[in-house]
Amino acid sequence: MEQAGHIDVLLIDGPKSIAPLSRYPALPTFAPALDSTSLIILDDSKRGNEKKVIKQWGEAFDIEVEQLKATLRGQAYIRLRTKPSMKTSPNDRQAITH
Repeated sequence: MEQAGHIDVLLIDGPKSIAPLSRYPALPTFAPALDSTSLIILDDSKRGNEKKVIKQWGEAFDIEVEQLKATLRGQAYIRLRTKPSMKTSPNDRQAITH
């Protein structure tokens, strides 16, 4: 991630939601390259698993979420209010996805 520098837009549209919280690791993984000016887009945000992902992210990061209602499966526009500092340890990423 050190090579990534700053990420302006992070689009999360996979992996396919076949396992609970399968998209959760995206934010903790890319967090070092994100800040309050970055836009995180989570596709399919009306699905149950993605709603859980947003909830978990909210527990680990200081985020602001805007749900776009005009889409079939939903899209969430997420911004970090502050520079990420994980409230969970890196080991939680593995535990949460199982």
